[in-house]
This record gives sequence, structure tokens and C-alpha cells, in this order.
Amino acid sequence: DLRDMSKEFGFATSETIPALYQAISAGVPTENVIEFMSTAAKAAIGGATDLETAVDGITSVVNAYGSENISAAEAADIMFSAVKDGKTTFEELAGTLSTALPHASAIGVEFADVAASIAEMTSQGVKTSVAAAGIRQLFTEASKTGTDLDEVIRDLTGKSFAELIKDGETSAGILQLVRDSMPDQEFRDLFGSVEAAGAALQITGNQFDGFEESLANAEESAGNLDAAFVTMSDTAKFKLDQSLAQLRDIMLGVGIKLLPLFVKGIGLVEGAMMR
Repeated sequence: DLRDMSKEFGFATSETIPALYQAISAGVPTENVIEFMSTAAKAAIGGATDLETAVDGITSVVNAYGSENISAAEAADIMFSAVKDGKTTFEELAGTLSTALPHASAIGVEFADVAASIAEMTSQGVKTSVAAAGIRQLFTEASKTGTDLDEVIRDLTGKSFAELIKDGETSAGILQLVRDSMPDQEFRDLFGSVEAAGAALQITGNQFDGFEESLANAEESAGNLDAAFVTMSDTAKFKLDQSLAQLRDIMLGVGIKLLPLFVKGIGLVEGAMMR
């Protein structure tokens, strides 16, 4: 199955085997792993990155939210939505999502919400890694009981940040409500870290409409993965990689057939030398 996948997507088995091991190690069930690998291969090609990076990014999302809540294809679709709306790449997202997702998923913030925040922040020139770190710190302060931000949210709404998220509110929507209730300097002073304040300022105010647009695109992102793959699979590089992969597979097949004869020949030579 892996050889067939390698031929279809133009990868060498030296790339697919380590990526397969990584996928299984990350918890992808063996009965579904080839289907998962095909999704990751499309993402790698569409995102102009290597297979292991694609596996790492997609498994980070699926493991954070659970395979019963989001599929590998849905995760990749949303990632490509963030790439389209922000100034980031699939590779950068894959390498940084694990910074923000564990805490986001723990308090109920959906992946589309996180992706929209990253898209909006990077569109303003913020590095992807900085955006992810800022979102993590922002969610930490918003959801921790007793912080200035937590107390203001409770005073305004009668609920905690996590409770509002559970009710269907978005992270930026909650923060926009807080920002609208006070002067900007007071809003800045609510945060205990520069990272959290920066993230909050970059998805609210004049940027709130951009967040909402990115969120809508992330929620309607089905087909982004296939579209990116189709675009990149029409390039000369992909077609060359595919041809080389097919040639390597032929050589591998020949080698497998000749190996027993080769081993037998070595044995005969060794026996003759010992005599």
C-alpha cells in the first residue's frame, strides 16, 4: 500500500516510511494509516513541504481535538484556509500549531477559531510562531480564574471565558465585547503579558472584521486541500517526482525478486572459499 501511495504522489519510500512511522507513533490507527498518509501527501504537495512536516501538523490538530471531532482532511482544509487569508505557509503552521492547540482545545476553542486568529495576526506581519505563542498566552489569561481579564469578562457577561465559548461565542468576539466596554489603555492594562495583549489587540478593534472573515472562510474550507493539491500536481516538478517514484518502485520490485538469488550466490561463493 505504501509503495502504491509513493508512486501516486511521487515520494521515495525513504520519505514515506519515516512519515508512516511518525503517523503511527502519533496515534493514527494502523487500519486507517494509509488513508491518513494520502491526505498528508496531498497536504505536503499542496503546501510545498515535506511529508513528515505535513504528518506532524495534521496529527497535532487531530490529536488536540480528537479524531471523532475533526478528520485529517478537515484539519488540512482549515490550515490551507489560514494560509490563504494570512501571511503564513503550511509548513510554518505545521511547525507551530502545537504551541496553541492543547490549551485552545482544553477550553473549547475550535480549530477554525485558532486558525482565523493566526491568519489575521500574520496578515499584519506577525510571525506565525509569535502569533501561536500570543494566542496560547491570551487563552491562558482569559480562562484562568482571578486574572484581571477573567474578572472583567465575568462582570460584563456573568460567565467565564470557557462558558461563553461553550455557548457558541468566538474568542475574538468575547474580547471585542471587553474592548468596547472601556478605553483602549484600560483594555491594554488588563493583560499580564505583552504576548497576550498583542494577540488581543491584533484580533479586535479595526482587525475584528478581518478575524470574522477569516473565521467564515475557515468554517467553509472544505475542498481547500484538494484545490492546493491539484494546483501543485500540475507542475513539472510533481510530474518528474511521480515518474522517478515509479522508476524507483520498478527497481525495488526487481531487487526484491533478485535478492534470494543474490543471497544464494553469496552462500555458494562463501562455501567455495571455505573449501
